[in-house]
Amino acid sequence: MVATDDTPLKVQAKKKTHLSRDWVYLDLIRRMAVFDYTPSRSRDGPVKFLGSFAGYLQADAYVGYDAIFANKTVKEVACWAHARRKFDEAKSVQPEAALAAMAWIKRLYDVEREAKAYAKELASEGSVDERRALLVAKRRELRQAKSVAILDRKSVV
Repeated sequence: MVATDDTPLKVQAKKKTHLSRDWVYLDLIRRMAVFDYTPSRSRDGPVKFLGSFAGYLQADAYVGYDAIFANKTVKEVACWAHARRKFDEAKSVQPEAALAAMAWIKRLYDVEREAKAYAKELASEGSVDERRALLVAKRRELRQAKSVAILDRKSVV
């Protein structure tokens, strides 16, 4: 599983500046981060960097990723933080619906906070790899028991 996002960077070139991108790719299995600079937000950057990657890719809804998902060897994983941001922006247009959606997403975040609390309990038990395996198993258990129920209900109340 890889998670990615980009950050805009202003780059000075002589007397002008232009907007470039710094992409971060988080390998959640091997627990490492890689940064890749591109002079623009063109889809060519992620397409080239990810190359023959196959697996799950968590990303925002940037259309530049569509070419990566089109090959069917990469499965799209959406990002709740990006989704929540859009509902936050919609509060001025449809406050009731937006706040309901944000409350629904908060319940999913609460499950993740519960998993983090469990990680703190494991701080001194076993090796790093053993603790990670326990945490992954507990997070999966919590998500299956609680997050799936939240998603299946499709409502906050």
